[in-house]
Amino acid sequence: MIAMLDVAMRILNICACAVGIYFALFRHGNPDQNRLRYVFLLTLFSFAAANVIALVYAFTNLPVFHLLLSYPSTIIPMLLIANLLLTMQIIEKNRLKNRERKLIALQHIGTKATNALDLQQVSKLALNEILEISQFDGAALYTLAKNKDYLELVRSEGVFRQAVIDLSVLPAKELFFVLDSVENRLIDICNPEYRGVLQICDKMEAAGIKNAFATQLVNQQETVGVVVLTRRDRIDLQLDEQQFITNVATWLSVATSNAKLYEGLQTGYLKVTLALSKAIEAKDPYTCGHSDSVAKFSANLASHLELSKSDIERAYIGGLLHDIGKIGIPDAILNKPGSLTDEEYAIIKEHSYKGFEITQPVDALINISDIVIYHHERFDGTGYPLGLSGEKIPLLARIATLADAFDAMTSDRPYRKGMPAEKALAIIEQNKGAQFDPILATHFITMVEDKQQREYAVDLTDDELAVLFDENDENPVDNERAAG
Repeated sequence: MIAMLDVAMRILNICACAVGIYFALFRHGNPDQNRLRYVFLLTLFSFAAANVIALVYAFTNLPVFHLLLSYPSTIIPMLLIANLLLTMQIIEKNRLKNRERKLIALQHIGTKATNALDLQQVSKLALNEILEISQFDGAALYTLAKNKDYLELVRSEGVFRQAVIDLSVLPAKELFFVLDSVENRLIDICNPEYRGVLQICDKMEAAGIKNAFATQLVNQQETVGVVVLTRRDRIDLQLDEQQFITNVATWLSVATSNAKLYEGLQTGYLKVTLALSKAIEAKDPYTCGHSDSVAKFSANLASHLELSKSDIERAYIGGLLHDIGKIGIPDAILNKPGSLTDEEYAIIKEHSYKGFEITQPVDALINISDIVIYHHERFDGTGYPLGLSGEKIPLLARIATLADAFDAMTSDRPYRKGMPAEKALAIIEQNKGAQFDPILATHFITMVEDKQQREYAVDLTDDELAVLFDENDENPVDNERAAG
């Protein structure tokens, strides 16, 4: 009776192993689960084999089987089960470690999203974090175009950049229609049920992307963009990965909205700046167009020096407003047709201080106030208003000094013709170390002589109110009265 029960238990064990093997073979999960699946399969196969061996032993009376088969039939399953438990412990540790990594990544992304106004920086961090932690090998951030018909690419990382067709613009309306119908706003774009509904399916397939997910960026109930994640082969997205991607998308929504708000503020800032520049020209007709020329030369030199985007913008805005202090100079002096007396020249030199007093209290202009007050300083220390010398003069102010002088020398005035650029550059060469920073002067001369002043867009606005920097103007207007 006991022998029959033992045989029955062995058969039940074999059946249970068979069921377990079936589920292990046909159930797929994440990499950790797959690793566990292989160990589980090995355990089940071994345990089933041990039970088969035990059944063979039960139906034979040969002592050799007793010696050879009794110990393996009991010890092997125990060892394999111990290995299974150890593997489960390791996988649990990895799961907790992965969860910790995701939380740390979300903290970094959240901090960047709430403090940085440059969407490129935030998206670079966020997309790379997704690729590092998740199963995806490509990622891209798109923002909604003004007409809301298209999605425009902001940044892409990983294999997404290797697409064989242009993915810089994607159709938006049908994609958002599908995303709005999904509870977590995360869909598998390459799902066959969306073929014929989403144009993006065909674009992804044409680009060689066989597996792609999209999640919507929504901030304060307003759709601002979408994140697209790709992988070469098919995957089943696990719940924890879905939550991580959704959380990253939330922070990117905040960053996108902040960036657009900042662009709107910059639009207003630039419009005010341009209005002030026009006010300067209205005050002093002799310098009509001078501020714009100085702004372009300054920004071109800053770009030539490979300064940061913010410094290029400062150089441009500072060039526009470098003479804003002339608003406080009497018209009789500014518009005097003849030479200035020493007293009048002393008054006109006050425009540097007056410009500083105008820009310093304004938060939007405070970062260019050093250009306004120091652009008439000389490298040898004989300039005004403070007589600073060398590198004590701020870099952007030294750049403005070169731009101001070059435009003053080459511009036409009502009472004289501007000199050729070659002669003006020769004068700058002669005054290296005296009026001008010698290193900056060399770069400026090289830039002009090689005619490599490419167009640079100062990306300040959401209305494409960008400033393009052209090559040297043939007929700019000078500002000799301010330069002295």
